[in-house]
Amino acid sequence: MNVLNFNDGLGQPLNLNLAQASVGPNALVIDPANPDTVIVGFTPTSGPEAGGTPVTITGTGFTGATSVTFGGNESTEFNVVSDTEIVATTPAGTGAVPVTVNGTQYGEATAPGDFTYVADGITSFTPNQGPEAGGTTVTLTGSGFADVTAVRFGNTPAATFNATSDTSITAVTSAGTGSVPITLVTPNGEITSTGLFTFIPATSNGTVVTSITPDEGPDVGGTPVTITGEGFTGTEAVLFDNGSASNVVVVNDNTITAVTPPGEGVAYIGIVNPVNGNNASDVSYTYLSAVAPTPDVTGVTPAEGPLTGGTNVTITGDNFTNVTEVLVNGVPATNVTIVNDNTITATTPAGVEAGAVDVTVGTADGATDTLAGGFTYVEGQAPAPIPGDGGTDGEAPGTDGGNNGGTDGGNGVIDGGNGNNVAPGTYANCDAAAAAGQTNFATSDRNLDGDGDGIGCETDGNGANERNSNLAFTGSDNLAVPMGLGIMALISGAGLLLARRFSF
Repeated sequence: MNVLNFNDGLGQPLNLNLAQASVGPNALVIDPANPDTVIVGFTPTSGPEAGGTPVTITGTGFTGATSVTFGGNESTEFNVVSDTEIVATTPAGTGAVPVTVNGTQYGEATAPGDFTYVADGITSFTPNQGPEAGGTTVTLTGSGFADVTAVRFGNTPAATFNATSDTSITAVTSAGTGSVPITLVTPNGEITSTGLFTFIPATSNGTVVTSITPDEGPDVGGTPVTITGEGFTGTEAVLFDNGSASNVVVVNDNTITAVTPPGEGVAYIGIVNPVNGNNASDVSYTYLSAVAPTPDVTGVTPAEGPLTGGTNVTITGDNFTNVTEVLVNGVPATNVTIVNDNTITATTPAGVEAGAVDVTVGTADGATDTLAGGFTYVEGQAPAPIPGDGGTDGEAPGTDGGNNGGTDGGNGVIDGGNGNNVAPGTYANCDAAAAAGQTNFATSDRNLDGDGDGIGCETDGNGANERNSNLAFTGSDNLAVPMGLGIMALISGAGLLLARRFSF
């Protein structure tokens, strides 16, 4: 068999008869026995029953075509654009009909699908209601409008109308009542809508706005609101001062839902209603600035620290959520963490000189607040010790100094391994330490560390004398002696030294 089968991409076979094939220009020869393979497709695939729709037909072998028919009826006009394209205008018709190209060198060709005639009619119109007094402009869409000679709302002629195209027409209502169909009069008959237009009677009180919920929202708009009142039937627009709301829905005569437009400050609600009259109400809506509220600093804890910086502070106040920086005397703090809207933690930078300095917090949009003298730099003061974890020797300030009294890795506080880093000389004696719940704590006070291992008031037996001697020492050897203090040394029994300091 000398016929090759191909596919046109639309599921239709293309048969090439090798016996009739030729080489050179226009070498593809379509088998005359299969003319339906010539037309690949056409667009649009539907149009009004009145005809007049330009249809572009694509395929091959169109040269020499003498006519195009739609369901056997010749097109009112056609043009062979090229061997692969024809534009033809539909005649009047009904239903789904075949499209055929006639008179080509290969005979006639029929498209694989049908062209569908759509009955003339009104597919939609808007608005679908208006005042009984008339004057509403209604836009209708559909087909077959080109030859309209009259428009009626029920039995009442429209005040005016204008057929802008075969598919669109506008008409202005005359006075009317009730719900009625819209009818277009044409030379070929009348076209009547399936939907109804409703004439709305005016209310005795006109349009009244009583409230809006919610009554505030962001200045960028976009907030859904519900407006209550009466006389809303027939409302065409809702205004927020000069801004027009979107998505306006008249739920019933007493309720409207809408979405706010952008605005600022206080805006008053206006109703555009040709039925019951426009209303410029005294009901207002407040636009809130989208800018974050200004932060407010009320305190810094601790309120002082060394000039070298490194003090971990907690800043308290309000509106901290959007804070992006903390400045101490104008210098950025480190490790800034926004804990919540009322709390910030940060580490102080090094200071310039001792004294009180300002603490400032700021947001990305430039809002700031300053607590004057909120932090005081103290010259020569060591940083407060940071609790350790009882681990091995540390390498940076604040890490644990070790398990057995090794020094802290940088801040100089001896840590006995329990992770508490209790400051030396805090307790007058071991009894006082025990009363405070402290035993086996790091200390450099030789009077609390009987065996010199760096751990004071041991209870594990290594420094039994620290717990059993009931030392009465009331200070430590690394504390300065106040002016005016007398020192009395008493030696008794086994040579235990008791030292007391008195104030005069």
